[in-house]
Amino acid sequence: MIKSYLNNIEYFLGSLKQDNSVFLKSIGKNKIKTQKILEKVGVSVRNIADKKTFSNDLAFKSASKIIKQINRKKIDYLINCTQTPEYLIPTNACILQKKLKLKNNIGALDINLGCSGFIYLLSLAKGLISSKTSKNILLITTDTYSKLIDPQDLSTKLIFSDASTTSLVSANKTKNSFEILNFEFGTDGSGSRDFICDDFGTKNLSNKFVKQPKINMNGTKIFEFTLNTIPSFILNFLYNNKINKSKIKYFFFHQASKLVLDNIQKKLDLKDENMVNDLKSVGNTVSSSIPIILKKKFKNIRKNELILLCGFGVGLSWGACLLKKT
Repeated sequence: MIKSYLNNIEYFLGSLKQDNSVFLKSIGKNKIKTQKILEKVGVSVRNIADKKTFSNDLAFKSASKIIKQINRKKIDYLINCTQTPEYLIPTNACILQKKLKLKNNIGALDINLGCSGFIYLLSLAKGLISSKTSKNILLITTDTYSKLIDPQDLSTKLIFSDASTTSLVSANKTKNSFEILNFEFGTDGSGSRDFICDDFGTKNLSNKFVKQPKINMNGTKIFEFTLNTIPSFILNFLYNNKINKSKIKYFFFHQASKLVLDNIQKKLDLKDENMVNDLKSVGNTVSSSIPIILKKKFKNIRKNELILLCGFGVGLSWGACLLKKT
């Protein structure tokens, strides 16, 4: 069986830093104490892309860091995960292929997934390597949710940051590699309207382009979905893989909010040292949240230790996978 390895991750954050003091000034009449924001959301600093920076720009920045570490001629596939594409047509991965000066005889595609996106990217890369289609794959996550947020909607403005990550998945391992092991996924389209951007597709277009697209999130419904679905999903995933949770060095959950992470930890009865939380300085970066926190923990994970990644959210969509340090 051909194995696949996650060899490296690099990331790039929106350049504008918005801390809670700036945020409180910007919301005018709705005076919320910084401490209350931190208790519920857990974000101290939001990283926002400026008006002239878009998802492909962030992707180029993170991908360029990876390409400096590998001969770009060896890249034979590029998959770009975004829900804030610069263009509906053409495929943004094709634009990135040109900007990154990659060779022409490679595959390039976009996928539209949010907080579960990185798990799906890893599974697609593993499939491409297992089928001998590719040997070195760039996996990009990139979103500028700030451009779709209603300034008056505190449920989204409090949480999200703009970011991109690029990961290198290969058929050959390096000294810092993680072997990509097993996956499980879940989907429930009945919750699709709990987190939606109605005006971003073709359905609601008229003769005039109506209005600035905005995200609509039912935070209560998303919270209920997460707590009702994810803890039992993780327990079943561990059971199916015959692994006790005590054997997992770190649990890398999508960084939704402090409230969500605290409740998942409580339901799964996880120790603080096994639970990764980096919301405070980064915020919720959608599909980039898991690779960012994984990159920050690379050096803390030793040979043969297992880690578990789990993404969940808009769709509704969720997934988990196991990685082992080689």
